[in-house]
Amino acid sequence: MTTPPAGPVDPHMAKAVSYLNDLLDKVAGADITRSGIDLRVELFSGDVAQASLDDSMSMEREWRSRYPDEVWPIRRWMEIPDNHKDKPIYRLAIDVGMINGLETEDELAFVLAQQAERLLDHLKRDPDNEEVVDPATR
Repeated sequence: MTTPPAGPVDPHMAKAVSYLNDLLDKVAGADITRSGIDLRVELFSGDVAQASLDDSMSMEREWRSRYPDEVWPIRRWMEIPDNHKDKPIYRLAIDVGMINGLETEDELAFVLAQQAERLLDHLKRDPDNEEVVDPATR
């Protein structure tokens, strides 16, 4: 992962994530905001062109079963607000290979819009997020 939630991040990777967030906001920002989803864009160093969605709930449930009185460290690292403590953290993972493999911003916008649509569809079908979203199910 080139953009961890804590620790140093290469300035070029931080700029790329900012670009991805801006583009995602253009294509689906209003819908994502309206849904109340907490979506984080993460950039991975892989050279394969791929994008995937997942959520944190299965890992977090395991943590909470062992440490019921503690906040899951990922929430602290990602600075998740307290009013989202019971909501899943959705991640949109993009490999650098995806960015490098596309020729136009429109192509990347299409990929981001498609992933956003999948996530919004998941929210409609499973508002309580009982079905884990991960690359294998999406």
